[in-house]
Amino acid sequence: MERHIQLAVIRILASMIDLIVVYLPFQILCFFIFKDQLLLAIFFGQLLFVSYNAVLVSMKNGRTIGKYFAKLRVVNDNSEKNSAKALREFCKLLYFVTFPFGLFFLLVSIFLLLTTGRALHDFLGQSRIVSDAEYKRIISANE
Repeated sequence: MERHIQLAVIRILASMIDLIVVYLPFQILCFFIFKDQLLLAIFFGQLLFVSYNAVLVSMKNGRTIGKYFAKLRVVNDNSEKNSAKALREFCKLLYFVTFPFGLFFLLVSIFLLLTTGRALHDFLGQSRIVSDAEYKRIISANE
């Protein structure tokens, strides 16, 4: 299996961990808070999830809970620690916009991930995902 496809599968699994462990509880909480306002509940659940990603990736060396278990990190395009991590994560809001557009952005992102090894939000945030081993080599080379 080509390296970028293998990494894409690992990234998707890491995203599934984040969705199950973080997004679903946020969304359920928002449904209880905004009982009669479904769209508001969905919006705030998505906003909380993207904010969680931005905070954790910025503060935890490019890692969410899913990336931690998958042993992945976010770095910027020139292989240094990513200085625009929050921007990268807020680009993920594109996937949550109304049905046809969000689905379109998600499909484009999956296509890019499988063909280039980088998702749409990686290109927009000028970042890429690396393994922990590659991250350690990058840090050693930059010191």
